Amino acid sequence: MHNIFISYRRDDNQDATGRIYDRLRAHLKGCQVFKDVDSIPFGVDFRKHLSHEVGQCDVLLAVVGQRWVDAQDDAGNRRLDAPSDFVRIEIEAAMARGIPVIPVLVGNASMPLEAALPPSLSAFAFLNAAPIRPDPDFHRDMDRLIDGLRNWLEDRSTASGLMTLTGKPVVGPPGSPAPVPKEPLEEPQLVAAEDSDRDIPEAEVANLHRYLDGLSVGQAGLPIANVMATTQEIHRDTGSRAVPVLCHIIRASSTSDLDRYKAISVLNLALRLPGPKPPAKYVLETLLNYGALTSASRNAALEAVAKAQFSPDEKWAALLGVIPFVDDRVLGDIVSLLLTVTPPPERHRTGAILLDLLATAQSWPSATRLCQALKAFNYRTGIPRLIGLLQVATPAIANCIADVLVGWRVIESGPAIQAAIENARYGTDSVGLLLKLFYALEGPAAAPYVTMVLGDALPAVQADILRNLVGVTDSMIGDTVTELARNSLDVEVRNAADRFLAAGKTA
Repeated sequence: MHNIFISYRRDDNQDATGRIYDRLRAHLKGCQVFKDVDSIPFGVDFRKHLSHEVGQCDVLLAVVGQRWVDAQDDAGNRRLDAPSDFVRIEIEAAMARGIPVIPVLVGNASMPLEAALPPSLSAFAFLNAAPIRPDPDFHRDMDRLIDGLRNWLEDRSTASGLMTLTGKPVVGPPGSPAPVPKEPLEEPQLVAAEDSDRDIPEAEVANLHRYLDGLSVGQAGLPIANVMATTQEIHRDTGSRAVPVLCHIIRASSTSDLDRYKAISVLNLALRLPGPKPPAKYVLETLLNYGALTSASRNAALEAVAKAQFSPDEKWAALLGVIPFVDDRVLGDIVSLLLTVTPPPERHRTGAILLDLLATAQSWPSATRLCQALKAFNYRTGIPRLIGLLQVATPAIANCIADVLVGWRVIESGPAIQAAIENARYGTDSVGLLLKLFYALEGPAAAPYVTMVLGDALPAVQADILRNLVGVTDSMIGDTVTELARNSLDVEVRNAADRFLAAGKTA
C-alpha cells in the first residue's frame, strides 16, 4: 500500500484539488490518497502532528495555484512567511525526510521564484513541476501525471527517483543523494521496513539483536561497558552490512528504547570503522528523526551525528531539515551542533530559519540558544524583525533578543527595549536585565528612566533590578539606591541596595 499526500490551500485551488484527488483515487488502485488532516487532537502541537502525517507518505503533491505564494491571513500577513503555515509545514516535513515532492500547477499558475519563498523552502523553486491545465486539457494532463506516479509506485526498487512528466527524477533539496536501490535479498522472509527505504533480511536483524542483548548498560544508562569490543566483533562478522541493519533497528517502531539506545551507541562507533556506508542522508536522518527525538537516546544520537565521518555540508542539511520540528528539549542541542557544521555561504539562509524559530519560541532556554546562534552567525539582516519581536516577547525572551541587539550596538533598538520594559514593569517578571541592557545601550541618558522604574517597582522586582545593576556607576541611580537602602521596608531590597553601593565604592 502506497500513500500519496496532497498539500494545498483551501482558499486558493480547492475545486481543482478536489478533481485531482478524485482522479488519483479512481485510477491508482492500491494507493491511499490524503488531502486533508482534519483530526488534529486538542492540545497536540499541530506542527509535529502534520510532520508525522506527512512522514507516512511516499510522495507529496504540492498543488500550486495563482494565490499559493501570496495568500494572506486575516491580519494581512503572507501565510507562507509564518512557520505555523500548514502548507509550509507539510512541504518542509517532506523535504526534511527525503520524501519526493511534486509541484502541481493549476489555474495556469507558474512556479514561484526562489526569492519569493522562505529560505527553508528555497529548494522548492527548483523542483520540476507537473502542470494540470483547465479543461479541455485537464484529463490529458492528469493521465500523464497518473502514468508517471503509477510507473514509479509499481517498482520503487528499480527507480532512481520519482519520474516526472519530462523524465527527470523528482528529488528533495539540491545535492541530496538519490534513493538507494534495494539489495538482493538473502533470505526469503523479510522484516517489514515500515520506516526504511530498504528491506533487511530478518536473519540479519535477529543476529544484530543478539549482539545488542549482550551489551551491559549501567544503572544510569551510561556507559555501555563493552560497546567497543562488541562493535568490533559485529564489524568482523557482518562488515559493511552492520550500518544499514543498525539503522533499520533504530527506525523500527517495535524496537524498545533500551535497544534503540544500544543500537545508536554501536552505530556511533561502526560509522568510524572502514568499509562502505549507506548514504549520509539516510544515516543522519536515522540518527536525528529516530534517535535525537527520543529522550532515552537523544545524547547518544547527537554524539553520533557530531562524530560521524560525513561532510559538514551533509550534516548541515540534515540538521536544518529536522530543526523546525523538534521541541524545546532538543532544540538547543541541535542548534549548538548546527553552529559547528554550517558552511559559511549558508549562514545567511540558516540565520533566517533560526529567526523564524525564535518568533515561535516558548521557552527561555530555546530562545537563548537561538539568539546565541544568530549572534554567532552575525545575522544582522534580521535586525528589523528582532526589534519587532522584542516589543511583543515575554520578558525572559525579550532579555535574549535585547542582549543580541545591544551586543551589536543597534542604537535604534532603544525604544523597543524600553517598550519591553514597560510591558513587564508592573508585573512580577524580571526586568532587571532589560534595564541593565537599556543603560548599556543608552548610557547616562537612560538614568532618569532607570531610576523611575526602580522607584515604582514592587519590592521583589526592585531586588532583581538592583542585582542586575551592580557595577553600574551613575550618580543619579546611586542616589535612588541609597534612598532604598535607608528607607525600604523590605529586607531583601535593603540587602541588594547595600551590595550595589558596596560594589560602587570598590569599583
